[in-house]
Amino acid sequence: MPSPLRDAFSALFSRVFPRTLDVDVNLDAIPSGNHVYVDAVVRSSDGSYRITDLGAVPGRIKIGSRHFRVSQKNRQTLRRLADWDPIFDQQKGFVFNEKDVPEILNYLRSKASLKATPTARRIAVHDAPLEFVHEVQGSTNDVEIKATLTSPDSQVEVSDESQMRAFEGSKYVHVGNGFFGKPEASTYKVIGPRIGTVRLSGDQILSSSFMTSSEYKRTRRATCLQASRRSKL
Repeated sequence: MPSPLRDAFSALFSRVFPRTLDVDVNLDAIPSGNHVYVDAVVRSSDGSYRITDLGAVPGRIKIGSRHFRVSQKNRQTLRRLADWDPIFDQQKGFVFNEKDVPEILNYLRSKASLKATPTARRIAVHDAPLEFVHEVQGSTNDVEIKATLTSPDSQVEVSDESQMRAFEGSKYVHVGNGFFGKPEASTYKVIGPRIGTVRLSGDQILSSSFMTSSEYKRTRRATCLQASRRSKL
């Protein structure tokens, strides 16, 4: 059984020669990925110390009667998280907004001290941007162009703008429970960088930069020929 004298000596010794402890960085999220939560805790056999201010992580802490030094690398990690200016919630820890989620995940997933929940691990971050894909259907007088966004592996398709959220100042967009690189703007003047269907006719087809004059004439002749063949069947 520990004696009061031993406890007093141990407390004094820890004040002069504090043992260094790592910070447990616990990551959680809601399934949609709209928010992630970070709870930072230092644990020892005497108890635990919860970090409540990322901008002022102490170099030394007291747990029970003993003093400990907080790992320098962990303090740097927490100070970096403070740059995203999260709010602190007593139940969930530090709350990070949707706009910052992909950068937070990319940063923390490289840290050995990270302990992520299954929900947090399921949120995917892809640096490769979504790409515009244009499906073209022609008739004798016009051309219909349907624009969608797809991931490079074609596993994700965005056919309506309501399926995607973009954020000012961020290089990512949020689709489902994942984040993808922001798509580059379409080069077609009439279509523009938008998802949806556009019907073009006459000079609009040429001004859209979708095809040259000669290409348009060839496309129109081929379309007329196909229509003529169908009418004879």
